Amino acid sequence: MVVLCGLVWASYARVFLLILGAAVAACLLAYDRIEAQRKADHSVSIFDRIFEHSRNGVAVLDAQGRVQRINPAYLRMTGYTEAELLGTRLRSLNSGRQTPQFYEGIWKAVREQGHWEGKVWNRRKDGSIYLESVALKGLDPLASGDYENYMVLASDATERHMDREYLGYLALHDALTGLPNRLQFADRIEQAMARARRASSMLAVLFIDLDGFKQVNDTYGHAGGDTVLKVVAARLKHDLRDTDTVARLSGDEFTVVLEGLNHPESNGYVGQIADMLLTSLSQPIELDGQHVCVSASIGVSLSPGVTDPDELLDRADQAMYRAKALGKNQVCFYSGRAEAAA
Repeated sequence: MVVLCGLVWASYARVFLLILGAAVAACLLAYDRIEAQRKADHSVSIFDRIFEHSRNGVAVLDAQGRVQRINPAYLRMTGYTEAELLGTRLRSLNSGRQTPQFYEGIWKAVREQGHWEGKVWNRRKDGSIYLESVALKGLDPLASGDYENYMVLASDATERHMDREYLGYLALHDALTGLPNRLQFADRIEQAMARARRASSMLAVLFIDLDGFKQVNDTYGHAGGDTVLKVVAARLKHDLRDTDTVARLSGDEFTVVLEGLNHPESNGYVGQIADMLLTSLSQPIELDGQHVCVSASIGVSLSPGVTDPDELLDRADQAMYRAKALGKNQVCFYSGRAEAAA
């Protein structure tokens, strides 16, 4: 009897342990599922927060390229509301600056490589054009080679683009007056001499140095001096042809290249232009409610017999110093012997 009872209790114990083990396993599995779901929900929550608060524009597209989700940054960048863009293919952003073939190339690259990055000129809701830096990536590939979804990451690159353009502008222009600087002037004079050789014509270089500019700086400060330089630059541009080059080399030194001169008339014509510039530059300039005057000393060199742009400029510079030595506010043509003596 004792043996029988022992066997029965052993059987119950095994059954109990099996049930207990199954229950524990079920609890562990349930816990794992709950924990996995919790982590998944947490990940989704983090993604949602990143999506909502990202400074870059983010959009999720379906297989046909229609917007399924779009974040606030993208809406701010484009000026549209979420309701206006959901379900669209973002065609409302098309600026017209890119051809249909351009967009076909984008989607072709995504199908073949899974992603595309580049810049696109788009149009905001208010009609303004902006440069959008775009990364388009395919998500969830299909057997057909297409994708179930696409993700767009975008940012406004207009300011960076303009900064680069401005830096490029500053590399060739004087920041104060907007005139070509010494670097661009060197290129301009070289091209002008090449054109003159091809056309069998002449050109003249005028080297202009302001008289009395130091006194303006001493009296009115650099701000007053800057005003004078900007007025001088504006007068030079106004008095000369669009085909002529006006540049600021440094400080109060300006240069002019006159092209397309005919041999018999060159000296007389250039002399008239130089005299006109003297008159124009000597007109009063208003500073702090007062009128100040500066004049100019102008040296002129002509291209016949000169093949080096630097030599042509150097001759004009020597002639300018000759004009200063003779009393300022006048024009001197380079003659070689007189400049050497001076």
